[in-house]
Parts: sequence; structure tokens; C-alpha cells
Amino acid sequence: MLLFFFLCVKIKFKPGIIIALISTLLFASRNYFLSLIFFFFIMIFEKIFTKIASRINFVILFVISNFIGIFVGEYFLNNVEIGIGYNTDSSRLFYFNDKSNLVRFEANRFLIESYSNNWDLALKGYGADYESVFRPIGAIIHSSFLEVIAYTGIPLGILYFFVILRVVSGYYKPENFKFIFPYLFFCLFLHTGLQGLSPFLFVSILAMSVEDNTRSIF
Repeated sequence: MLLFFFLCVKIKFKPGIIIALISTLLFASRNYFLSLIFFFFIMIFEKIFTKIASRINFVILFVISNFIGIFVGEYFLNNVEIGIGYNTDSSRLFYFNDKSNLVRFEANRFLIESYSNNWDLALKGYGADYESVFRPIGAIIHSSFLEVIAYTGIPLGILYFFVILRVVSGYYKPENFKFIFPYLFFCLFLHTGLQGLSPFLFVSILAMSVEDNTRSIF
């Protein structure tokens, strides 16, 4: 849905933008909700943000951000008391200490520990066995970066991200910052953002050249 929102913003399709915003309550996805907040934050402070972002190397940003995402998960597992069950209504947008986050971060930790203890597995990845191994844990990996590494193993994963980063870096321009940064945040804590059709669709949106007569998306 985030990519749909980006597309609608890019082509200024107002009904689609409204639908994408309303869907925040329907899907009750915290990651989507926070990514939208990040998007509008950049829109509001676009000039200041552009000055800062223009000085940042995207490849370095990607690497550091994903390590921070992993450390956030570890901090949650080690220091946050789980006080809420698995909540599925819209109120979950404002709570983070529920069981859903617990099992997702546990899946991330399981991957790191399994690779640390088995270098042969780390080299080849879980491949087709990924779902059957991680579903019993309670949740699949909720980090698009780690998910790719889980499927492919570390060597192929590095090669894959080398290609992805080279492509995205070509569109790392001020007019795309409001799309790139929220999507990067989105991928830190959700799956499928960096594999399948998602990267292709994301790059396609970045590559679109649309005349921008006004800063307002409405």
C-alpha cells in the first residue's frame, strides 16, 4: 500500500491518495503509519531535509540504517516488557510493546544466531525451506534486508544488494527523498519490501518524471 500511495502522489491521483491514507486505519499497520508520518515530515521540512540528505551517501545510509534496525529489535527483546497481547484493531498504531513485535524480532534474532552457528547455512541460505523453518517460530522475518539474506545466504545477498543499491543511487535526488527515506524506514521493520516485484515498482516510481507545479499533494 505504501508503493500505491507513492505512485498516487507522483502522478497526483487524489482519490488514490485518500484511499491510501484511509487504509491506515483498515490495515492497522504501525510500520505503514510511521512511514506515512515520515513522508509528511519530509514534505513539511523539505528544504531543510534536502540540505541534510544531499550530503548523505545512500549506500552508507542503507547499511547503517539496517544495522540500527537490527539493534532496535535486540533492544526490544532485551529491555521492553511485553504488556499487551496480539492486538489487531486500529489502536495498535499507538502501541509497540505487544506480542506481534516480540515474535517478529525473535525471528530476526533466530536468523542471526542460526547463521552464526552454521557458516555453511550462512553461505547458502534457507532458500525454499525459509517458510517451513520460520513459520513455527511464530512469525516470518520482519526486516526486508534480513529476509533477503535468509533466502539467499550472505554472498548472494551482498551481490543482490550491490545491484539494488547501484540502481536506487541513480535516483537519489531531492525530488525523490520523500519517497526513498520513508521506504527505507518501511523496509527496516517489514518483509517483502526488497524482493519480488517491490524493488522494481519502487524504482519505477522513482524514475517517473512528473511536472511538479505545487508542493501540495492534494
